[in-house]
Amino acid sequence: MSLAKATISGTIIKAPEKRFTSNNIAIASFPLDFAEVQDEQNIIYVRAIGNLAQKVFDQLKKNDKVVVEGRLLMISIKSEDGQTERKVAEIDISSFEKIQSSNTLTATDSSNIHQNDSSSNDEVIKFSEEEFNDELLGEDEIPF
Repeated sequence: MSLAKATISGTIIKAPEKRFTSNNIAIASFPLDFAEVQDEQNIIYVRAIGNLAQKVFDQLKKNDKVVVEGRLLMISIKSEDGQTERKVAEIDISSFEKIQSSNTLTATDSSNIHQNDSSSNDEVIKFSEEEFNDELLGEDEIPF
């Protein structure tokens, strides 16, 4: 169930993983920490589907700072014992922008890069709504 459209920035805390559905559709996912102090309650799970999944997998890595935009979803996850359920937030993204790489910039450098470097490698990846056909993916098709 889609609740709202959301735009969130944060730090990738685990390298993106890429998997495929039984219909051979790529899905990439990663957890995003959107607070300065890492806490389990400040983590949102990000999911990209199709061509966007490949771009996420190729361009993003752990500790990158990104802005993601997409549909905000609340999903239920069962524990290993199968009895306890908890709700987690997830964003099915339609675009992302890499703000800063973990090993290339410091906090003092980030203010200068946008003023002095017009050949930045930052790129906004956007896809149209037609590329997100929900009929292609059923609940049982998502591999995680």
